[in-house]
Amino acid sequence: MDSPVDLTSLEARHFGAVMDALLSSCDLPTMLGNLRDALPRLVAADCVALCVSRPGSAADYEWMVSGGPAKLLNEYAALASDDFVRPAVLQAPGTVLRDSEMLPSGTVKETAMFRRSQQLALQLHRVQAVVLTQQRDWHAGLTLYRNRDTAFSDRDRDLQQMMTPLIAKAVINCRHFETQALGTALLDELMLRQDGAYLVVDSHLREKLRTPRAQAILERWFKPNDLDASGLPTKLVERLRFLDRTVSPPPGTDVLQDSPPGGPFTARFSRLPSRDGSRLWALTLYSPLDKLPFPHELEKGLTLREREVLMLVLENLEYKEIAERLGITLLTARTHIKRAFKKLSVDTRDDLLFQIAKRLRPV
Repeated sequence: MDSPVDLTSLEARHFGAVMDALLSSCDLPTMLGNLRDALPRLVAADCVALCVSRPGSAADYEWMVSGGPAKLLNEYAALASDDFVRPAVLQAPGTVLRDSEMLPSGTVKETAMFRRSQQLALQLHRVQAVVLTQQRDWHAGLTLYRNRDTAFSDRDRDLQQMMTPLIAKAVINCRHFETQALGTALLDELMLRQDGAYLVVDSHLREKLRTPRAQAILERWFKPNDLDASGLPTKLVERLRFLDRTVSPPPGTDVLQDSPPGGPFTARFSRLPSRDGSRLWALTLYSPLDKLPFPHELEKGLTLREREVLMLVLENLEYKEIAERLGITLLTARTHIKRAFKKLSVDTRDDLLFQIAKRLRPV
């Protein structure tokens, strides 16, 4: 339908309620929950079903429903081959179809879907449906049901058709919000990991994010005179600039390995998507010394607690932070570290790193 519908005063009130529902939440089930009361009043239906699916197996269909159809749609994977609605609306995405436009008149009651609905004590006599949107990797459709054997009218179809692009946009926005929320939750989880060392910078070397773990590792690897004007280590800046100006960097150049005085390290460069035209880079930093166990000959004679405090020393934690991490007093932490250093014949953290690196990388 190309022109808007002239609404009666009652329909205008119901239209306003539908719009309120579409704007009520970025959570798709919540939005549908608000829509399920408003939309049937506008179109004179009894219940609503929203389907979000991936093209392919019927098992990939996620149904969000209000009212009785839930019983039937819970069995959809087994009944999909007998579904007369889906193939019809897929042939005309964005166009509202009534059951009389999907099947010859009077044959709905002969379908397996209708018979199963009757066995489940449902009264789903009439259907009106539309494919709302077909995105690259997911589709969405909306179906209205009537419990009485009264056909949807031209007016009912026109009203749902008027709402279709608005509902489609709301569904797309909810899905985008869901994707972004999942991405944010994943990033939050990564940032909270004890071993999460990440930097995010743009192509102008402006930092967008630096995790505490990354700060500790960079302080271990690099001295102030190793940094350029941006505050980032010159070695990392040089590799970043090379990758940023190279259309197809040679394989392996997205990984930088080095052995500064603080111990061997690896930095991995990953280009991040950006919507505003700027180029963002994520740098993942890690040191093998944080992952590998002490060489066996150094472990001999160390208590479990002494080994624990030494591993935290290697993370460049201050004594106070080590004590807090292990739930011991600062004096106890100092005592364990002093005893461990004495057993290993080292005086400082750098001496410890040197001894470990020498055994892991014999020269």
